[in-house]
Amino acid sequence: MDTQVSKILDLLTKGMEGVPDIASQAFQIMVRGKFVNGVATIVLGVILLVFSAIVAIAIWSKMKDDDDGYYEWSVFLALLILPIILGLCYLYGGITSVMAPEYDAVMTLLKMVK
Repeated sequence: MDTQVSKILDLLTKGMEGVPDIASQAFQIMVRGKFVNGVATIVLGVILLVFSAIVAIAIWSKMKDDDDGYYEWSVFLALLILPIILGLCYLYGGITSVMAPEYDAVMTLLKMVK
């Protein structure tokens, strides 16, 4: 009985020898993934802000041509607020993810554990 238990324990310890290496490599991959997600989020935020700027410039130039452009400007200004706010939120999230991808990876692991 003792020999069987010792054989089982030996097999378990041999099987567990590679776990710390795998865990550290998995964490490094997760950190790289968080960095890439942060860069993609920054790009999305910049695209939203550039889109808002282009639309605002187009509306502003049209407003100068028309006498009654005030109504159109106020309607489109309300519609431009959403992409501007979303763009700024994406920029903030992306910058924090790029600045500290390790923190983001640890928080993801903690959410998985809960």
